[in-house]
Amino acid sequence: MAQNISPREGEGLGELVGDILRDVQKLIQQESLLLRTEVRQEWDKAKNVAVGYSAGAVAARLAAVTGALFLVFALNAWFGLPIWAGFLIETAALGGTAFYFLRRGAELKKDLDLVPRQTVESVKENVTWFKKQTS
Repeated sequence: MAQNISPREGEGLGELVGDILRDVQKLIQQESLLLRTEVRQEWDKAKNVAVGYSAGAVAARLAAVTGALFLVFALNAWFGLPIWAGFLIETAALGGTAFYFLRRGAELKKDLDLVPRQTVESVKENVTWFKKQTS
């Protein structure tokens, strides 16, 4: 991207400034496109993380609400287990399910970066280049 600007024969200062301004405008457009692309990619990752966490939370709550009492009393009726043992088994199973989904969400979160690193680095390089051209 970096080019040396040198006046062509017969080119005036106005034309040179016009060329610089067009280059800067093109550069800003490119940086804007890069920023939008990076933000969109990170947004997609963020949605996946949210889905992972949400799925874990919903699964844990639905399982707890709909199956809690059934399982406890079924264990009591089928195997003669005390009610407290049924609750203990149920708690372990639901806790394991919730842990799995929450852990999965945490793993997906590791790849999430909300700072558009490529755009930041590119803007720094272009600012440096522009300063060299105008000094």
